[in-house]
Amino acid sequence: MGFAVASYGSAEAFLRRGDPWTFGCLLVDFHLGGMNGAQLAEVLSRAGLRVPVIFMSAAADAVPMVRRKMGRDAVVLRKPVDANQLWSALVAATSERRMP
Repeated sequence: MGFAVASYGSAEAFLRRGDPWTFGCLLVDFHLGGMNGAQLAEVLSRAGLRVPVIFMSAAADAVPMVRRKMGRDAVVLRKPVDANQLWSALVAATSERRMP
């Protein structure tokens, strides 16, 4: 799709090795081992970084769960993720990069 991509095995690995200031958005599985996707988004928010987060999940209750934790405007894609939905979400997220 033409995006530069970096992959991390966990939220903790991203926090150790990633530079969140360089990311246009994060594509995060909501149910991660260790810190979950919502917790990662909260850590970044507390640090003053307003990076758009797109959550993915195969769990049937993911959409209401993510929206309860992250707000009504949270973007949640159900797995298996439709390529067109992913493309639309990525374009929207990266065109609205919010810096503190």
